[in-house]
Amino acid sequence: MIDIPPPHLPIYVRPADDDTVDSYIRRLAHANHLPPADLRSHLCAMGSVGPPLVEKLAAVTGRPLADLQRALIDTRCGNCFRPLRSRTVKGRPARWCSGRCRLIARRKRVPLSPQGARRHTVHRAPCAHCGTVIERNRPFRWCSEPCRQAAYEARWARGQCGHCGQARQQRTSSSRESRCRPVWCSRICRAAAHRERLRALPDLPHLREHDE
Repeated sequence: MIDIPPPHLPIYVRPADDDTVDSYIRRLAHANHLPPADLRSHLCAMGSVGPPLVEKLAAVTGRPLADLQRALIDTRCGNCFRPLRSRTVKGRPARWCSGRCRLIARRKRVPLSPQGARRHTVHRAPCAHCGTVIERNRPFRWCSEPCRQAAYEARWARGQCGHCGQARQQRTSSSRESRCRPVWCSRICRAAAHRERLRALPDLPHLREHDE
């Protein structure tokens, strides 16, 4: 089958600063009084249901391909902002144009030690169930999967909410009873317990932002 290029759209829309390919297609479709799903299907490869092709998007807008790649945030590198050669890497959305940019972005995320060297943060704490002191490069509560499961079983067997201490409503289910037994009396208590666990962890910026 021959992939016929789509025709030019009569109305051109300038990309916004935070536009992705999908959001720009939606704005372009609304400006030209077209269903966004129909326009998106015309911008995909022939016989494909994958992501829209930036080359076809440049054809319908009449703009150079390089200009669109620099304007849309999911078609440019997250470090140097150069156009990406491919939008996917091993089936996942691409974020950097090269391994060098990926390494630079990773170094920016890892904090500096007092000596000026970048290194992983080591967390040393006892297991919340058996008390064994271990070290890991990320926050943790249990030393192993058996300890995590044992702590969960102990909380569930008490018959009380793990946060407020009130009597918990027992649920019965045929197939999921052993895997989905609640340990909180409500969603409010579950969210409050999650916030308390985050406060007990070391001072990590991304956890603090999530908590707020």
